Amino acid sequence: MRNKNKNKNKNTVKRDDDFSDLLPTEKEELREANALLEAQQTSWKSLSTCAAQMTPLMTSGRRCPAVMRVHSALLNHNIPDKVLKKTEFPSSAAMEVCSKSPAWKGLIKKMQRVQCRALTCVHSILSVMDTESLGGIPTLQALAEHLSNLVFSKPEIPKQEEFLEAVTSAVRSLLQIMASKKIPQCMSPEQLMRLSEAATRCEAVSIRVNALAILGITGSTLAREQGTAHSLQMIGTALLQIASKDHNMVVCGEALDALFDVFADGKEAEQAAKNINLLPSLKALQPVFKAKLRKECKGKYSPDQLCVLDNIKINLRRFIGYLETLE
Repeated sequence: MRNKNKNKNKNTVKRDDDFSDLLPTEKEELREANALLEAQQTSWKSLSTCAAQMTPLMTSGRRCPAVMRVHSALLNHNIPDKVLKKTEFPSSAAMEVCSKSPAWKGLIKKMQRVQCRALTCVHSILSVMDTESLGGIPTLQALAEHLSNLVFSKPEIPKQEEFLEAVTSAVRSLLQIMASKKIPQCMSPEQLMRLSEAATRCEAVSIRVNALAILGITGSTLAREQGTAHSLQMIGTALLQIASKDHNMVVCGEALDALFDVFADGKEAEQAAKNINLLPSLKALQPVFKAKLRKECKGKYSPDQLCVLDNIKINLRRFIGYLETLE
């Protein structure tokens, strides 16, 4: 009998974050809203996980029937459009209503989480679907405008780390696709610098890495255009500072990798590199980076990360050699 009661108690234990029984019983709407948001959080997380698991299969060239069925289902049920609409959530009107009611204030974070999960889904979908499947160039440009409005419509960049991780992942994936296909997009270098500055102040390494990748993509695109030396100087200065001062070697490596991309070639990049003293700065940084890699990284980073960092060390030496030929 005692064991039976113990099992019963065990089965009725609630999760720490389940507060549904604390909601006022007379406010059925509040209960329903809470349940809906919980369900949406779960569904967006599941969709994002599914898309992420498809990525290696979709990009390997071995598209098995099961993966293709999932791919078709995403399109047939207009999942990309539905995900995009959820990134607009929550509306300012909904936020205002909830903020005025103590009973409804708890829903604000849940609404924001739904938005973040939807943005993560955007990142995953961009990783597994080709441009035509997504709707072609106009759809990608519309998505860029949409993300721009989400991030830059207010005077300050939102500081919530969950939002920044989701939105920088989505922006990074989108810019990578648009840059590779030379598709114009609406976000200015100054705007992307603002986003990256906010992101590089975060504790989460993944957010800082996203920010640096965004700068690298932006800079390498600008290097192909005329009259962009000033913007390239701005980006290069930011990347140099992070490569020199960030305490995490993965972040330092990402900053160096972005510098290699931005200043790889082009007259504008060459001029900008001279203006920011890129060559002497990298020469001074090289022994420091090598020493840190030798002394500080063992046991602190994964074998894959160490392999990437070792390649960056080699590329740094080669890149310095390339810059010396331009002198």
